[in-house]
Amino acid sequence: MTIQPWEKSSSLKWPIIVIGVLAISFGAFIGMIVGYSPNVYLPIAAAVGFIVAILTLANLEFGLLAFVFMTYIRLYNIIELHGGPSLQLPFMAFLVLLILIHWVIERHFPEISIKLVVLFSIFGVSTFLSYLYAGNMVDAQDALETFIKGGSVAVIVGLIFTKKEYMRGIVWTLVLVGGILGSVSVFQYLTSSFTNDFWGFGTAVVENIVGGTNDYRLSGSLGDPNLFAMVMVVLVPLALERAFTEKKKILKILAIYALIVIVMTIVFTFSRGGFLSLLVVIGFLVLWKKPPLTYLLIGLVLFILSFSILPPSYTQRMATLTDVFSQDTTEMRNEVSFRGRFSEAGVAWIMFRDHPIIGVGPGNYNSEYMNYSRQLGWDPRVEARGAHNLYLEVASEQGIVGLTIFLFILYSVFAGLVRSSRKFKKLNQPGLADMSIALMIGFAGYCTASIFLHNIFPYYLWMLIGIAFSLEKIADNEIKNPQIGITTPVIDGSLNE
Repeated sequence: MTIQPWEKSSSLKWPIIVIGVLAISFGAFIGMIVGYSPNVYLPIAAAVGFIVAILTLANLEFGLLAFVFMTYIRLYNIIELHGGPSLQLPFMAFLVLLILIHWVIERHFPEISIKLVVLFSIFGVSTFLSYLYAGNMVDAQDALETFIKGGSVAVIVGLIFTKKEYMRGIVWTLVLVGGILGSVSVFQYLTSSFTNDFWGFGTAVVENIVGGTNDYRLSGSLGDPNLFAMVMVVLVPLALERAFTEKKKILKILAIYALIVIVMTIVFTFSRGGFLSLLVVIGFLVLWKKPPLTYLLIGLVLFILSFSILPPSYTQRMATLTDVFSQDTTEMRNEVSFRGRFSEAGVAWIMFRDHPIIGVGPGNYNSEYMNYSRQLGWDPRVEARGAHNLYLEVASEQGIVGLTIFLFILYSVFAGLVRSSRKFKKLNQPGLADMSIALMIGFAGYCTASIFLHNIFPYYLWMLIGIAFSLEKIADNEIKNPQIGITTPVIDGSLNE
């Protein structure tokens, strides 16, 4: 993959001057950090940040890939964990500044997806209206700010991801994140290094496994095992697509390795939602690739046999999923985790029933939980709780208005990726078509896991939405100009190699 530099223009002196000024300013900032910070890790992080900034100045595509990498691996939070400054907003502002500079120099504003902007704006208006009627304005303001930041992630991705050649880099960046986090997690589990957080990339928490059994569950860089499983599930079809498509052996091996450690990590989180999401992803992959019946039978046998080598507590925990279909609701409520989830879902429904139009306000589910949970009497915990269901969370906090808009956004992602795949096939670009389907399947895994999780880290969701809408926009542009589809090399594992 080749990253093209800025196009030459008659105004070439201006970007050179801007790069020089920004580089000197950033270098002075780094020098101040190195000089005044007692933290030994901070100067290293600052030096790496300086290099990333310079490379981003030289090439905006690199900035996009760095943005995707840092967001998905949660590098910003890890830097803060070690006493460093929050760099997420500064880096986002830096990217916006570069986009504006490109606009001035090239006199051409990026063709961002209008659908993304419109839907984000409408959902933003709905969120703001709900905010005005919130009971706890502090929590509502925090939620509103988080939404704006999350949506900004999608918009920034949309402004930079305007060329089809960038897609392969984005997919490989995500697979690389999965390989890194998966390697740390697998090593951590196999060596029982649970007290070592590996600089924040490999946290583990002691939680209930089944019944009265507690044990370590891997939570990666997110600090929550269920959320960690959810974001790793997204990467399974992307890694598999690269393993099938790449031409170079080293890249194919790397993709296969990433796929293995990603799947193992999902297992080691002991997440039931992650397990079900993985099954959904595997089901979609089977429908997509349509392997021969022999391969399916072999895969089924290997899947069944894998349970014999897994920890007994894992199989016992997954077996509790059948309790959902049990006729004995008392038995379900006696299971620690299920009891809490039933209470949280019941509370969300009551909130929605009492405030059906615009909900109780963004971020107000947690603060209102205790007032409603007393009515049910299912949950003995005296603490604020999350909804543990993204859709119930949106319904309870933003009512039918917010839920309808949100579901339409998700539908638009799936429909858009399917359309993108068909258009790229029509243009004889099967590589991009496969990446579109792989991203759609990964997003399906995320949406499945969201049945069991609320939106604690919205950056993942909005970044995936931004990538999906941008890809559809690129496909539309390719269709409008058939010559591009004819003259441009097919994007597969050997593009620009």
